Amino acid sequence: MDVISPDQVRCPTCRALQEWSDVCRRCRCDLRLLRAACSTHQDHRRSCILQLDAGQPDIALGHALRCHELLPGADSLRLLALCALARNEWETALELAQTADQ
Repeated sequence: MDVISPDQVRCPTCRALQEWSDVCRRCRCDLRLLRAACSTHQDHRRSCILQLDAGQPDIALGHALRCHELLPGADSLRLLALCALARNEWETALELAQTADQ
């Protein structure tokens, strides 16, 4: 997913930068599935953080894993590292954080 900001997205087909809409302004590619995936990612990210704050690291880990499935990258690796820290998995947390910083 190539989301530039909460307001802008890059079309995965023609790479046009535009504000969120259901179709690309340039190539008319259907962007509804991309929008749904981005929304789901944000929902899981928010839920992960809330569960960590509530002291529920096992539940938070499920949300973090879903975030990583939807949008793998440094941000999702850091979220997984936070979950590992909350679960007292020190080595795993360190490995994830180091991988995220590469």
